Amino acid sequence: MQNKSKKIKWSVFFILIAILIIFVFDFENRNQTEQQNNNQDVNQDVNQDKIENPLLTMREVILPTPLILSEKQNEIDALEKEKILFWTNVYRINNNVQELTENEILNQAAQQKIKDMFEKQYFEHISPEGIGAADIVEGLSYKYLMVGENLALGNFKDEKDLVDAWMASQGHRENILNSKFKEIGIAADRGIFNGERTFLAVQIFATPLSKCPLPDEELKKSIEEKEKELDNLQNEINLLEDEIESLKKEQEMVYNQGKDLVINEEIEAANQRLKELNDKINLKIQKYNQSIIEFNNLTQEVKDLISRYNLQVSNFNQCLTQ
Repeated sequence: MQNKSKKIKWSVFFILIAILIIFVFDFENRNQTEQQNNNQDVNQDVNQDKIENPLLTMREVILPTPLILSEKQNEIDALEKEKILFWTNVYRINNNVQELTENEILNQAAQQKIKDMFEKQYFEHISPEGIGAADIVEGLSYKYLMVGENLALGNFKDEKDLVDAWMASQGHRENILNSKFKEIGIAADRGIFNGERTFLAVQIFATPLSKCPLPDEELKKSIEEKEKELDNLQNEINLLEDEIESLKKEQEMVYNQGKDLVINEEIEAANQRLKELNDKINLKIQKYNQSIIEFNNLTQEVKDLISRYNLQVSNFNQCLTQ
């Protein structure tokens, strides 16, 4: 009779254990599979959204061969930069190109260039120290996308004569009519060069960086930081998956060992261990699901930020080609 009672208890116990394990496995598998699928979908989406890079890799500097007017003619005492700008813009208007705007910083750069050439007696775009127009404007804190420079040496009869001489030279003409240039600095002065009294004239053309605003670097940093958060979350999710799998294997092992038990105390201990494992699995699953939700929300946020940044890059790149 006692053996029969033990057999009944034993049967009931394993039925309960079987129900418990089936419930835990099913709950765990359904939740984990569903969340893994969501995780894979989001991973695919976020991997498809990459940060684009601006087209600009280096700033452009255009330096045609300096122009020398060798013929002698009746010249004036001074060349006025306002009139040089006037005739420069006349030719731009005649060629359907927007007028250039005078910029004081570029005027200072042009004046520095003339002073340096007279003092060191050279007539080149690059000084003996290796300094060019781009270096001068940068030294004056002018941020640019493009810089061009026209140089002229000779005895010009007036400002139109000077600009006409530049327009007759292909490289200088291209600078004057370049629609990408928006601002200009001008300087013209008379002094002694190679033992003769003559004019030096400088035009410095530029496209300011402000014309094409760069993509927001702070936004890019924010994206990179959040991508690191995603990596950390992904590692946490992977670790939870491993832990759940490990607990599941242990639970299966305890169950299989329990089938051979006959002593009540050992059966109760096995039953208690299965309950503990079940509680641990449920807690891990809850944490896993919460991490997946957090991962998916952060992924969507990163996707939105990447879209915003890439739009800025696209606008910048389009601006460069105009």
